[in-house]
Amino acid sequence: VELNTQSDSRVQMMPSGEVAVLTSFIDNRTRAVDGELTTVRGYETEIWQKIAGKWRVVGLHYSEFVPAK
Repeated sequence: VELNTQSDSRVQMMPSGEVAVLTSFIDNRTRAVDGELTTVRGYETEIWQKIAGKWRVVGLHYSEFVPAK
C-alpha cells in the first residue's frame, strides 16, 4: 500500500449520543510484486456505537467508483 487517505470526512451523531455515522472518501494506491499500480477511489460509511463506555465500529460499507471511460 503506497497511499491510503481519507478526505471530506463527516460525522453525524444520533440524538442518543451513543451512535455516530462517519462518511468519507478513500483514495488508495497499491503496488503489486510485479510493479503494477492499482489506484482506486471509494466512499466509506462507518457506524460507531458506544458499548460499555468504548466506541466500537459495528458496521462498515465501502464502495469503489468506476472510472469514467
